Amino acid sequence: TELPDWDTYPSVSPDGKQLLWRRIAPTGGKSESGRNSEVFWMDLASGEIRNVTSHQAYDGWPAWSPDGRFFAFASNRANVEFEAFDIYVANADGSNPVRVTFGDGDQGTGSWTKPSFSADGKTMYVSVGSYSNVQQSGEDETERAAILSFTPTGGSRKIFASGLRNPLDLQAAPGDRERLYVVEQGGRIRVIRNGQLQATPF
Repeated sequence: TELPDWDTYPSVSPDGKQLLWRRIAPTGGKSESGRNSEVFWMDLASGEIRNVTSHQAYDGWPAWSPDGRFFAFASNRANVEFEAFDIYVANADGSNPVRVTFGDGDQGTGSWTKPSFSADGKTMYVSVGSYSNVQQSGEDETERAAILSFTPTGGSRKIFASGLRNPLDLQAAPGDRERLYVVEQGGRIRVIRNGQLQATPF
């Protein structure tokens, strides 16, 4: 792409032929600034590009499913006023987006942002932000500043790892069933291995 200030969070399809990423647009959104955020798709061979979310809310942080049939993304389309994000799963072409998590809802306290699939596609992980990280806001922070896991339809939700400082991004390496790599606020990279947060960060 040619918009380095606006294009972030790339995700390459399992077959290496397609790319999804988040693109910020200066206009067209419902945010206070008027900016918008969409998920864009590219065919890497031809260079063809499409907007596959097309919504006035903020959509972004895409992640391919291991079989390449679906992708997950975060959006505040259900809670634009409070900028509270949840996870949606759509077909590879962006059709039929389905909301699969129902986080902090209309309070907007904490956001579900970066999703990732397990290597076998049976589990999804998501980073959940927090306003305080350490429960200084007076709100219930039980499921915040953590990584949650659930099925791709939103069931069996649980805390997968906690003790993190506002996780912003996470990735599961292809074929690796043991480890997740998490980027905390401030840029520190943490490793979760078999559900256990490792003491030594990168």
